[in-house]
Amino acid sequence: MDNDLKIGLSRCRLFDFQNCVSFVGEYCKEFNEKEMQKAMRMLSVRYPVITAQIEVNEEAEAFLQLEKYTPEAMFFEGDVTAFVRANKAEGIDYSGQLFKFFVVNKNTLVIFSHTIISDAKSLLILAKELLAYYNKETVLVEPKSIKLFSTEAELPLEAESFV
Repeated sequence: MDNDLKIGLSRCRLFDFQNCVSFVGEYCKEFNEKEMQKAMRMLSVRYPVITAQIEVNEEAEAFLQLEKYTPEAMFFEGDVTAFVRANKAEGIDYSGQLFKFFVVNKNTLVIFSHTIISDAKSLLILAKELLAYYNKETVLVEPKSIKLFSTEAELPLEAESFV
């Protein structure tokens, strides 16, 4: 676990009963599955956190482990509202993956994430970048750094809360 990132201050969110945050956005046209998977690969290079899972060791310390999961957008037809409600109720198992990407009815992008690693605003940013890759508006895939605030001393001075 030498290269893993320790989760400190937000560790309590691992075991939250409502641990799933979601983004739902309707696109102006139908998504092409092949192009979406290409965009997903680029997004996973840019944001390596979407390839992560979390492991809890014997000392009850939690670590973010990158490159443990290869994210893909799953395509299917169905009722979007019922689908989102069911997935949020089910939650996300942090030991397998922290993000789930779906295209529902060919034109609705749905992203779920574990609350330990993101919020609604960060999912909006991911969706925006995913669409930029999908629409070939950018090819920048330089990885963004991941910063977890494991202790209070690591918090930026302007932070109002460590949550």
